[in-house]
Amino acid sequence: MTPSDAPQREAPLANWARPVERLANARSFNNIMTGGIAVASILVGIQTYPAINERFGDILEVTDTVIITIFVMELIIRMLACGQRPWRFFTSGWNVFDFLVVVVCLIPFSREFGAVLRLARVLRALRLISAIPR
Repeated sequence: MTPSDAPQREAPLANWARPVERLANARSFNNIMTGGIAVASILVGIQTYPAINERFGDILEVTDTVIITIFVMELIIRMLACGQRPWRFFTSGWNVFDFLVVVVCLIPFSREFGAVLRLARVLRALRLISAIPR
């Protein structure tokens, strides 16, 4: 058997990646992110009401920006948790899905079209299905 035929072992994580991996896999971290997904979905629903949006539009936009920032930070943490092989992040279908939804939310669009694309964040609520115990 040549070295290229040998089974590939997963390389151990670098020392700096271990605490990040523990954070990314922590139940509390996942619960916080699940709560963030729920809040983001509710926020999108609230933003569809013109009267509420007129009155609280600035607060809703700031909240929206904070939530998107938290989601970007979550993606970075999850990628860093993969250590020196950040591409492993993309081997999970949910990770690819989350990444695409967050990227779509970051694309600037006109206000009318942006409201439609903001609904992409609601798709992330599908992730809640995987968080609910059987």
